[in-house]
Amino acid sequence: MNSISRKIGFMFIWTIMAMPVQAQEGPYFGVGLGGVVITDDEPGISLSDTAYGGFIQAGFDINEHFGFEGRIGSSTDGSGRTVYVGLPAEAKYGPNFFVSHLAKVQYPVTTALRIYGVIGITTAMYKLKITVPSLPFFSPVTYSRTRTDITFGGGIDYEIVDRWRVGGEWVRYWDNVDIGGGVEGSFDAIVGTVKYEF
Repeated sequence: MNSISRKIGFMFIWTIMAMPVQAQEGPYFGVGLGGVVITDDEPGISLSDTAYGGFIQAGFDINEHFGFEGRIGSSTDGSGRTVYVGLPAEAKYGPNFFVSHLAKVQYPVTTALRIYGVIGITTAMYKLKITVPSLPFFSPVTYSRTRTDITFGGGIDYEIVDRWRVGGEWVRYWDNVDIGGGVEGSFDAIVGTVKYEF
């Protein structure tokens, strides 16, 4: 994992943990939708694209300081140009499916507005498909790998009416994960969220 992004993530979360918190306790359910930045680093070539993705989440605030949640999500593919066996090729890549297990810390700025940080792990199925347009009878090369990496990020949400909250967040789900064959994959998401607290 990139050491700078790791340090920033941990500093953000520990800063929040040091603050006094008065968050509500109990379960919640929500969804997130937005953009997913996917990076595919191949030998000699780095591909990056913004796709669309989202997740559903279910969690529980166990006390005024901490909570935990699970997420199940998916995204469309990123795409870009690469080289395969010395010929120009097109690649589609990304985490078609992922599951996250996250711990959460939060701080209420006002009675309705709060900021939060999350850290945990994400297991994702990463797929890569390569086609060579100059070879019409060439069968596309497709492979997938399932990997797990540390996840961290933060966000903000606001209670618009009783029990309903809207917000936004940035989360780094993967950071330079070894996919195999010299390929490393990363993806993070900037999404809008809607949550209902039971």
